[in-house]
Amino acid sequence: MPTPLKPEQWLYLLFVVLLPFATLPELAGYAGNVQIADVVLLVTGVVWLVLWLARKRRIVWSPAYIFLAAYAVAVTLSAIFSIRPEQSAIKLVGKFYLFAIVFLTINIVTSLDILKSVLRAWLIGSGILILLSLAGIAAFYLGLNDPNQNLVLHPIFGSLPPGRYPRIEGFFSYPSLLCNYLSLTAAFLVLSVSMEWLSKRIAIAFGICLLVVDAFTLTPGLGGIFLAAGIFV
Repeated sequence: MPTPLKPEQWLYLLFVVLLPFATLPELAGYAGNVQIADVVLLVTGVVWLVLWLARKRRIVWSPAYIFLAAYAVAVTLSAIFSIRPEQSAIKLVGKFYLFAIVFLTINIVTSLDILKSVLRAWLIGSGILILLSLAGIAAFYLGLNDPNQNLVLHPIFGSLPPGRYPRIEGFFSYPSLLCNYLSLTAAFLVLSVSMEWLSKRIAIAFGICLLVVDAFTLTPGLGGIFLAAGIFV
């Protein structure tokens, strides 16, 4: 029988599900816009910290801490001696937020059962994103091409020639961010199938929809999916 999930693990799964909905909505914060997922991660960290202080949790050691510490020292020194320390301080807050994600992941995802749940949560969130993006693509060709109404559309073509085609950013700020997220999703999809945590039939349907949406991001990052698949094989 799988071990029941702990409170901080449920919160972490919610954080993973919410990751692809970065702009729904955004809250104003000191270091820029704050996502709902950020708030959930903060609550997750507070819950874990309270349990650790109550000696109900322990810190899991990982060699990754050495590299994180070295990077933390480097970026802190960079911020201190920056030409514009105020702006660098804001970026430094973002860096330490990323460090917190790594630390919590190491201390929360501590077994294959939890990893399985995390991958399922990721695929649930990405699956919802993909379905809404497909609906947005279809809506574009039905005449709904205003990004203020069709929220998955990117408002500009950038270096691409304007034309009768949509650029999809999902609920990220840029198509390249969506493309990167989908590349990771493709890798997790292959991993889930290889571990027999997901049926091949579902994975094939999921993968086809993913490729369609990813193609409409129209970014050089499209190669990430094929790179990830090649590395896995």
